[in-house]
Amino acid sequence: MSKRNDDFFVKKKIWSETKDALLGCYLKPYLEKIKYRKKPICYIDAFAGKGKFDDGKDGSPRIAMKTIDESFEHFNTITKPIINCYFIDVNYAKDLKNNLIDYEKYNLHVINGTFEENIQNILFKNKESSVFLYIDPYGIKALNAKDFVNYANYFKSIELLINFNSYGFFRDACRVLNVKLKDNAINHILNILEEYDTTPIDSKDTLTNIIGCNQWVDIVLKYKENKISAGEAERNIAELFCNTLKNGYKYVLNMPIRRKDEEGTKYRLVHCCNHTDGCILMANNMYKRSLEHRNVRHGGQMSFFEFTVEDIAIDDKEIKEKIIKEIPDGFIHLKNILANFFTNNGVLCDEKKLILFLKEFETNGDIVVVREPAFTEKGKRSNFWSEKSGKEKQTVQVKRGMA
Repeated sequence: MSKRNDDFFVKKKIWSETKDALLGCYLKPYLEKIKYRKKPICYIDAFAGKGKFDDGKDGSPRIAMKTIDESFEHFNTITKPIINCYFIDVNYAKDLKNNLIDYEKYNLHVINGTFEENIQNILFKNKESSVFLYIDPYGIKALNAKDFVNYANYFKSIELLINFNSYGFFRDACRVLNVKLKDNAINHILNILEEYDTTPIDSKDTLTNIIGCNQWVDIVLKYKENKISAGEAERNIAELFCNTLKNGYKYVLNMPIRRKDEEGTKYRLVHCCNHTDGCILMANNMYKRSLEHRNVRHGGQMSFFEFTVEDIAIDDKEIKEKIIKEIPDGFIHLKNILANFFTNNGVLCDEKKLILFLKEFETNGDIVVVREPAFTEKGKRSNFWSEKSGKEKQTVQVKRGMA
C-alpha cells in the first residue's frame, strides 16, 4: 500500500504550484483542440490525493475539473463531448470524492485503489477515446517505462504527463549497487519532500523496469569513479527514462522542478505525445513555467542572460545553430521543425524565439519557405508563420537553401 502523506496536504508548496500550473495551463489548449473531434475524451489522474490542500488551495483534480468545466460550459447537453474523468487514490478517496462534489454532472469516477491495479481496466474501457494520463506518484515504485510505451500502441491519441523523481531513482540505484552517495544534499532534498515515499528499493530488476533499460548501472559506476557529478548523473538518468519513452512517443519533453534554495532538482515533469501541436504547446508551457519558477526562486532578481528550462544560460547563436540543423534539404512542415527541435534539444527557449530566427533565415536566403495560400485576399504575398487546419487552413513548409 502507498505511504500516506498527510503532511504534504497541509500547505501547498511552491514546487507544487509550478507542477499544477504546468498541468492546468496545458489542459486548456489541449481540450480546445480535441473537444470538437466527435470522439470521447478520457482524463486520468493516477495519484490524485485529496484534491484540495488544507490551506484551501486546489490540487490537481480540482484544477483539472475546473478547466474541463470552463472548456465545456458553452455546450448544451446534446452537443457536449463525452468525457470520462478518473481519479485514483488508495489513501484519500473519501476526501477526494467530497472535494470533487461540484463536478458530479460529469462522468466522474473516484477510485479507491492503486494505479497499478486499476489502470489497465480504465484504458480498456476507454480504448476509443483520446486519453490524457497524469501520473504524479509518491516516489518511483509505480513507474514502468515499458508499460507507458505500450499504452501508445492502443490509442490514436494518448498523452502522458509524468512526475519522475530522478534523484530518488539515483539514490536507490546507489544503494542497490553499494555505491556511497557522496552528496548529502540529495538525501536532504528527498527527506524533506513530503510526497516522496522513501521506502528503499533493493532490486536491480525493479530499477530497470522503472526506467526501461539497465544503462543506469553505467551511470552510477561513473559517479562512483568520480567521472561525473551527482548532477550529471541525475540528468543522464532522466535522459535514459525519456529515451525509453521515445520508443512509443515521437515527442518527449521534460523540465526540472527545483527548490528555492537551488539545492538540486526535486523532480522532473515528463510529457509524451505523438502530435506536433501537443509538443509545441507543452514546450511553450514548460518554458513559461520555468521563467515563473525561476523568478520566484530568485526573488524577482533580473539577469543579463537567458536560461533554458534546465536553468543553463544560453545565447541566441547556439539556438540558431541548433534550429538550422532541424531543417532538411527537402520541404518539411513548420510544426515538424519546431516539435523536432524541442524533443531533440530540450526546451531551450519558446516557439516565438524560434520563429524570429526562422524569419531571419528567410530574409537572409538561408531557407526557402512555401506558404499556402501563397497570397492574401488582397493579392499580397503571404508572410505568416503559423499552420492551421480546418476552414482557415494554412500551411508553411521550409527547406534549406536558396530559392
